[in-house]
Amino acid sequence: MGLGLSSERIEGGVKQVKNVTERKRGRPRRGAEQNAEGLLDAAMETFAANGFEQTSLRAIATTAGVDVALISYRYGSKMGLWQAIVTEVARETVELLESAIDRARERPQAERVDFISSEVVDVIWRRTHFSRILFSEIIHSRDEERKDFIEEALAKPFLEVLYPFVQSSLDAAGQQRPFDTKLGMMASIALAGLLSSTREFTGRFVEVARQDDILQNQVKQLIKSMWTAPADNAVPTPRAAGSKRS
Repeated sequence: MGLGLSSERIEGGVKQVKNVTERKRGRPRRGAEQNAEGLLDAAMETFAANGFEQTSLRAIATTAGVDVALISYRYGSKMGLWQAIVTEVARETVELLESAIDRARERPQAERVDFISSEVVDVIWRRTHFSRILFSEIIHSRDEERKDFIEEALAKPFLEVLYPFVQSSLDAAGQQRPFDTKLGMMASIALAGLLSSTREFTGRFVEVARQDDILQNQVKQLIKSMWTAPADNAVPTPRAAGSKRS
């Protein structure tokens, strides 16, 4: 699935995590490793619920059912654990996306964008807690280090894989959107992430949101309509820098 390519794209993020995890402190008690399989998932859930600043390693350890010393031993710090989560999700996301693009290329040109938009929703739906973490960091956090890490480890690799495929597929099919392609991709990703991570609240007002599989399918249809519905106007061409107004 293009593991070499994916690894190169997030090499900087992986190195940062490696540097943190190498600063191990205090080997955990015997047997603690047996309870650590779900540690990253438990940490993701806790970070999503409380935010980075309000989350303690002890709270994560309690949720995961492990000794807090195990987290310090494995990741060095709360930041090291957070970086490990982002790196792992980035690796998984890029692999799944590359696999989906390979399958999309086997389809007729006119169907490829429709197909990949559905696959992107499936990828996002795998990690609804992570969507909450992203929204919290991007909207509320003032910590530029964490934002930079998300950008380098996840956002850039994601767009570097997805954007060329979507743009070339639109061009080959002779389709033009009334919006910028990258903006449309970002809007689609944000919509899927928001609705997947707020479905309990949305379900208070929208009946279809009360069943996860139905909501997921509805989000796919919404995003597909953005990309495959007839476009009345092509996207306007931005003015070149320094050009004079008429």
